[in-house]
Amino acid sequence: MGICSCELQPTYVDADMDIARNFDCFCNILEEEYSFNNIGVEEWIQLKSGFRKRALVAQNDSLLFELLKELTDSLKDGHLALGSQYGAYQCMTWRKGRREDFQDSLIRYVLPQPQYIGKTTLFGLIPDTDIAYLRYPSFSKIFTEDNYRRLDAVFSRADGIIIDIRSNYGGNVLLAEKMASHFYSAKTLIGYNTFCAAIEGETKTFPCEISPSDRYRWADIPVVILIDGCTFSAANYFVLCMKQNPCVVTMGCHTGGGAGFPVTRELPNGWLFSFPKGDTLDLFGKSIDSGIAPDHNVHLDPSIAVQSRDNIIESACKYLETVYLNRSAGSALRKSSALIPPSPITSATIFPLLSST
Repeated sequence: MGICSCELQPTYVDADMDIARNFDCFCNILEEEYSFNNIGVEEWIQLKSGFRKRALVAQNDSLLFELLKELTDSLKDGHLALGSQYGAYQCMTWRKGRREDFQDSLIRYVLPQPQYIGKTTLFGLIPDTDIAYLRYPSFSKIFTEDNYRRLDAVFSRADGIIIDIRSNYGGNVLLAEKMASHFYSAKTLIGYNTFCAAIEGETKTFPCEISPSDRYRWADIPVVILIDGCTFSAANYFVLCMKQNPCVVTMGCHTGGGAGFPVTRELPNGWLFSFPKGDTLDLFGKSIDSGIAPDHNVHLDPSIAVQSRDNIIESACKYLETVYLNRSAGSALRKSSALIPPSPITSATIFPLLSST
């Protein structure tokens, strides 16, 4: 998850480790740079104290690695990763309890003859409709100019677009921004990035904007983004990027979350440690680390899935057909009034540091 891959390729030293020194360095790095989105300061202090006692009696580096893995899991952050000669480890506790409303086997019934970008990204017009469907399973692969040209050949003649990012575990946020840029006609503020100097230090806040793409724009086409509890990290960020387009709605269930900007640091023994530095907030100052709620809450119905049908995609199609009929009748496209949130507080009110950075 995050702005770059969490895969680590560490270098090591052969000398005997000073276990206490490496444990303290691990904790000091966190306290100086980590955002601590999921636990409070007091909880961290208790964790650190308990784990340090165990570290002091650890007899070798293998036990220290297992201890740091356990401590990493306690922070419940999927952007945390540790690499050593014993292997690479990434925190996975964040996946527990997340709802997955996606069955890959159903897509072939929705789009029997898709076009492909790579092996897993597929798109095309849904048969007997003027609705384009894009299955985007990961933000880890770069779209070329030719890829966007092929998408445009389908999207530009569609009355509506479905972008399916259910069970998308993230990738690179720059690729998420790139895709979102094709759905805007003007530079648009979509949220804020915050960076913490220390565990109780000053937080600096900066605006996050999407600039429109120079080519292949689909800003005025109605879009439904399909999400579920396994929409994480860069995919979660893509939802934030798209929400300020009034033609876009989200459908499914609350995303899995994930935010921040992973950086990598090296411990004295040569092990590498990756963690998020900072957080991403929406226009109302709320962190997206815990996920984003859908505009329309829809779950995959098992009784319909056994009929080789995806009721979430069917709901998206019905929504887009209604939007098209309203447009044809001269009605302006707008989200349901019940879904429109209150006007955001001004950035100067939420973020007094914004004007001074």
